[in-house]
Amino acid sequence: MSDDLPVLEEDTIDALTELVNIGVGRAAASLSDLIGERIELTVPRVRFCRENEPIIQEASGGALSTTVVTQDFCGRINGRAALMFPQSSALILGGLLSGGEALATEVDAELSGILLEVGNIVLNGVLGSLSNVAGDVFDYSLPTLFDDQPALSWLLLSNDTDAELLIANVEFHVQHSEIRGTIAIVFAGGCVQTLIEQVFQTAS
Repeated sequence: MSDDLPVLEEDTIDALTELVNIGVGRAAASLSDLIGERIELTVPRVRFCRENEPIIQEASGGALSTTVVTQDFCGRINGRAALMFPQSSALILGGLLSGGEALATEVDAELSGILLEVGNIVLNGVLGSLSNVAGDVFDYSLPTLFDDQPALSWLLLSNDTDAELLIANVEFHVQHSEIRGTIAIVFAGGCVQTLIEQVFQTAS
């Protein structure tokens, strides 16, 4: 990955944060409809980072086990997106969405299906928001879940040394439970600049 990340102005960061928040807002509405219980999702801030930054620690809050849902997308803007949870948060969220009374102790087949659906809804909400402002139509891969795996190895586009990584922390608020996750999007080289140009072209 190149050492030269885009130098973004405050208004650019604010605009990208707002786009991600629009996407997670739509995802929250879809998840709320699924369970008949209000779910709120918020993203306080987005940022860009380099490959060698400890995004696994950031995503997991220092937890040893991380549950990750990944999805590739391509259009004029290409990349790979992931929704990452500390496994403890994944278990709480899966239990709430399944209606289970007892907290699960592992991500079994049922919880895997639930978390895949959550990842699909959240990632499609965010990527849909980005594609709308970019005037692009993304093709998506099927989401894939990895449990108790190093997140970074599934995220990076190893064949693209100019790839850029966007990090957005997500806070889930449901039934008095505070669940934290991280959205990470690896953009192929040059795609961030294309996105930024489209953001401000749309706003002007």
